[in-house]
Amino acid sequence: MPAYEVEHICSLSESQKDEIAAAITKIHCSLFKAAPVFVNVRFTDISIHHTYVAGRKSKNNRIFANLRWGPERTSSQIDDLCNSIIAEWKKIVGGEGDKSMNSIFVLGNIIGGIEHGFSVPQAGHDREWAAQNLPAFKKLAEEGNQDYQVLVDAIEGGHAFR
Repeated sequence: MPAYEVEHICSLSESQKDEIAAAITKIHCSLFKAAPVFVNVRFTDISIHHTYVAGRKSKNNRIFANLRWGPERTSSQIDDLCNSIIAEWKKIVGGEGDKSMNSIFVLGNIIGGIEHGFSVPQAGHDREWAAQNLPAFKKLAEEGNQDYQVLVDAIEGGHAFR
């Protein structure tokens, strides 16, 4: 449901991308009680793009976090999200020069959509949505869809949508 867009100017190896994506997924799921199967992360090398800050060319690593917004999402959670991602970035990539994570912009702009064939619920209604769709999730899991096997296990184990 969330879509994290990681724009980077430094070179990132496949293993670094894997680690960053896993870290973002873990942080998001921990803070917002989401299921990992719905956390999307995309990497874009913007080193050749022309970006500007304050009207001047600027080369920065940054993340645009597109989330669903609702009253249960607090400023404190958003601060924790950003600070935790920056801490993981520093461990994985570094924090100096062109390796520093300069900005994380959290946008509460997802108002709806379809993901994996299911309507995206409003923020705060995930539990009801998961219960309503659990039979379909189980069917997909039984058909061998590994993402849905993990999702069903997480829901039934109380690890998603708590």
